[in-house]
Amino acid sequence: MKLTTIYYFLTSSRSFSIHIVFTISAIYYVSVAQLNALELVLIGTILELTVFICEIPTGLFADFFGRKKSFILGTVIIGSAHLLEGSIPEFWAIALASMLWGIGWTFISGSEEAWIADELENQALERVFLKGAQWRSIGSFLGIIMSVVLALFLSVQLAIILAGAFLLLIAIISLCIVPETNYIVNNASKFSDNIGIKFPIIELSS
Repeated sequence: MKLTTIYYFLTSSRSFSIHIVFTISAIYYVSVAQLNALELVLIGTILELTVFICEIPTGLFADFFGRKKSFILGTVIIGSAHLLEGSIPEFWAIALASMLWGIGWTFISGSEEAWIADELENQALERVFLKGAQWRSIGSFLGIIMSVVLALFLSVQLAIILAGAFLLLIAIISLCIVPETNYIVNNASKFSDNIGIKFPIIELSS
């Protein structure tokens, strides 16, 4: 499978799943979980603070351990967050899910783009990113439509659970089909420079 096809699949399918939840989350919080105004504000605050705090550490994780591991881990965390909030319509569970969502998103943020840039060796990236944004928009649009369909014919709660399960499936598929051949040990040097620790570079002879 072409690298660009894999990239378009990942970015559009994840956007599809996330927008299923985003479209109906407010309805779920109010009508099913019955959160009050203060609790809704706290949910948003927890999410924003988590993203702010975790952005740098998760970026270093991607630099040191690889972009593939980073965005797959992020997808697993977000999928688990949606499963949690969909399964338990209580404030504490939704608050924990919001924190997990923020952590997961920071693992994904930038790592997918860095991965495709490495694999394509920075060739024709403007066209790839533009087309990726178009596929992401298509995924978002289809996710909105699917959320309405699932909410009407099943339930809002089940729609969120299914979206979380689909994200876990995307992570499993990514683990199987995503190559990472151009991630180099120099990134470990950049990581060590950022945190002030020198890691030895070991060369393996065949």
